[in-house]
Amino acid sequence: MNGGDCPGPVFPYFSHVFAPSIFPSMRHFPRLRWWLPGLLLLLPLVAVPIGCFSGPPPTAKIFAGRPAPEFQTYALPHGRQIYAAQTGNPDGPLVLFIHGTPGAWHDFAVVMARPDLAERTFMVAVDRVG
Repeated sequence: MNGGDCPGPVFPYFSHVFAPSIFPSMRHFPRLRWWLPGLLLLLPLVAVPIGCFSGPPPTAKIFAGRPAPEFQTYALPHGRQIYAAQTGNPDGPLVLFIHGTPGAWHDFAVVMARPDLAERTFMVAVDRVG
């Protein structure tokens, strides 16, 4: 069934059912028979990380039709500054967003743009000390 001089396939079920039915011309090339299915299996491992590096959407797009956050710069000792974006009801409870590394305040912009939260809470997203 495999040409006599070629070793048997690693997964006999797939070589009998999957490969000949989808790739009928591949049965004459036993080593290439697994190349395309193997590549298709590896594609999500490459495609998913690429989507992870796209970053958050632009802030203007997130806050379209809603009040944009106010930006404050606070002076710290030794000449350093901290930058913060704030929005929401100043009389509500404080929700403080602190990002990790790498990151920026706009990583939380999607949450800060929610009108239901803006009515009830005062949200502050802090950038790293710079």
